[in-house]
Amino acid sequence: MFFLTRTCCFVGIALTLLNGIPQAQEAMEAAETLVNEQTTTPSVSVSTDTALEEKLRAIVAKLSLRQKVMQMHTMGYPGITLGEEMKTLIEEDCIGGFFLQVLSNFTFPEECGALTSTLQQCALQSTHGVPLFLAMDMEGGVAAPLHYMLGATPTPGNMALGASGREQDAYAAYNAIGSEMRLCGANLNYAPAVDVLTEPKNPDYTVRSFSGSTAINAVMAQGAVRGLQEANVIACVKHFPGLACYAEDTHRAAPHITWDEATLWKDDFAHWRAAITAGADMIMTCHAYVDVWDIEYPVTLSKKILQGVLREKLQYNGVILTDSMGMGAIGKNWESGEAAVLAVKAGCDRILQVSRDLDGLRTRVDAIMAAVQRGEIPESQIDASVLRTLRLKAKYGLFTNPLAASPHAIATGMGSPARVAANKRAALNGVVLLRQEAGVLPLPKEGKKILVICPPSSITRAGKGKEVMPLGYTLGYKVQEKVADATEVFVDTVPTGHQVAYALRKAQEAEIIVVGQLLAIQSPSQVDFLHQVLALDKPVIIINMGVASDIALFPEAKTVLAANSPAPISISAAVDVLFGEAQPGGKLPMSAGKNYPIGFESQQIR
Repeated sequence: MFFLTRTCCFVGIALTLLNGIPQAQEAMEAAETLVNEQTTTPSVSVSTDTALEEKLRAIVAKLSLRQKVMQMHTMGYPGITLGEEMKTLIEEDCIGGFFLQVLSNFTFPEECGALTSTLQQCALQSTHGVPLFLAMDMEGGVAAPLHYMLGATPTPGNMALGASGREQDAYAAYNAIGSEMRLCGANLNYAPAVDVLTEPKNPDYTVRSFSGSTAINAVMAQGAVRGLQEANVIACVKHFPGLACYAEDTHRAAPHITWDEATLWKDDFAHWRAAITAGADMIMTCHAYVDVWDIEYPVTLSKKILQGVLREKLQYNGVILTDSMGMGAIGKNWESGEAAVLAVKAGCDRILQVSRDLDGLRTRVDAIMAAVQRGEIPESQIDASVLRTLRLKAKYGLFTNPLAASPHAIATGMGSPARVAANKRAALNGVVLLRQEAGVLPLPKEGKKILVICPPSSITRAGKGKEVMPLGYTLGYKVQEKVADATEVFVDTVPTGHQVAYALRKAQEAEIIVVGQLLAIQSPSQVDFLHQVLALDKPVIIINMGVASDIALFPEAKTVLAANSPAPISISAAVDVLFGEAQPGGKLPMSAGKNYPIGFESQQIR
């Protein structure tokens, strides 16, 4: 069914473009008629492909240099409605797309749908008629702009999927994400992040990574890309070269990958080959240096890497997108216009600016235009990048039907029972029981005083300054669903003295203590607190809610269960295991010490 729909989109675009670009409603009606008439044609004919290519090239030829360079850009959208500045940016300047964020642009899915449809109608009714990329960071788990607490399907998050190791689980999560994005009119997901996490102290990747194994990430990349594509959403796989082997955060500084050539290629970049084989249409670059490849420029600005490695050695022919150019790794070392020019010269087809700074956008566009006008960048290169963008927009039906579903269809289509059930299975498959003290599990539902010490529903993200992250339902809440009189005490990932004192006082009254651990490697005060809890002469169960390597910090813990995600669906799966209502089905996605390597298979509750 997906193939038929995608084929009809291609044919519909070609036919509507033959007589120029129609208004949005006319284009959608033409495509709908074509879908209804389509019966036996399994693929697009060569002549149709040729006609489409000619019309896309004709669009490029009609655009001014400013419009072409604008088409290469995506910026953060300012506000919740279409104002005059943005209307001009779409209609006259032909901007390529917008990045949408929850709260800044919408809260409820229906609000997202209303905004995206308004923006696309403006684009399609303009003289150029080029639709927009409307992008999100829907990485899954707690990284969910379309939020599970507002009706969207809850998903486990990448590291829990990596602990599952099953391609069908990655597919289930990302197909749910893609299906609900497209309902709301979003068509491009800056995901999956396939970075192999080999430095657990990195404060940015943590559970955003599938695992510390290239082989695991390769399997996950295939399932995730396929899941998004079959929901008719573009997968932007990130962050090339996908080696999180440094402790620095590229939002703040430009790290250096210092591996030699043999180490870089020891796994043959299998995670990228898998993503490319699966059909990844867009790849986002990383702002790190790879010293052995290019000591002068980070990946985003390096022609040696983007052309020599990504294009030539890995044979990637799709769209290359920068990570946000406002990040510290770039912004602290180059002026914004200079960096944009370097990125285009390196081979980036698209420039991403997550911020909503219109002056910053204009600075980058003006700088690239000036570089073209002085012969530093061939205009033919700009044309090629714009053509790649238009082909991708055509491939996903954006010229014919880019609009969101109706508010009723969005409300009833989010969080379908089938999607939720598939993701509950994936979450349970991502739980790993490392060790258990005799007689502790399963936990009793009555007769014992159970204390749950856990992060609150919104945490301070340890290692990221004062950044706050919402989690949703807490570990204590999920335990209280089983044992109503269990006591819950909140201790943040960076505990305060008052939180620690109160938690230790309540621990003295408990008979069984369940502790949710998250981002411990980034928080010495949390590690110290947990050692104090573990020193009590009571049964203590550690629930690892983040990167499994944190478990190695607590060798004295006798019962350890890894949910591998702070997402409520994964916490719920771990609690089901705690009470003997399910058995865990995962393997460690990260090493948790010398006795617990990557791939360590979960114990079963005895």
